[in-house]
Amino acid sequence: MSRGPGSFNVNPFDCPSSHLYVNTMRFREIPREYYSKGVSLITSSIPVKNTFFANIKSCNYLPNVLMKMEALNKGADFPVSIDENGYIAEGATENIGILTKDNVLKFPSTHRTLSGITAKAVLSLSMNLVEKGMIKEAKHTNITPEDAYRAKEIFLTGTSIEVLPVVSYDNNIINNGLPGPVSAELLRLLRDDMIYNTQSPADRS
Repeated sequence: MSRGPGSFNVNPFDCPSSHLYVNTMRFREIPREYYSKGVSLITSSIPVKNTFFANIKSCNYLPNVLMKMEALNKGADFPVSIDENGYIAEGATENIGILTKDNVLKFPSTHRTLSGITAKAVLSLSMNLVEKGMIKEAKHTNITPEDAYRAKEIFLTGTSIEVLPVVSYDNNIINNGLPGPVSAELLRLLRDDMIYNTQSPADRS
């Protein structure tokens, strides 16, 4: 969605009407071994977006690009940002979740993150794991990097990656360097949900 044709001025009222542009391209899957072997994660030094901008889906991807560039230059697959209070926020284009040693599934508080559709779906689907006894509960809460270093499992969520296991965070090995069963089960549930369930995650109870 654009403000439409008009001037190059920052004044939005120079453009009489908004326009919707749609661009399509062939989807490029991430390497399959990412799911079987897991990926690496580092803490980014790029400042996190403030609350107002963090909750807006826009085309202002400069911080996201810098985060990804930093991670790749340091030999990691994905970055994650930290807010000014020392809590984990989000990846460049991904949400993050951790499984604690006592089997509690935690997602960062949403006041400094974009509440992703995939993350919402995963949180909803995780109730199946509570019923099965695989986890005790799932919730949004503040998470520090140290919490993640000690985690049983870490995973990333996003439209193009679905549920992606993390096996290394800031060179701390997670789950002996292997993808965990909870991440794998959430990936299976999400893929089944995308095929068989037409209800939006936002509309689920």
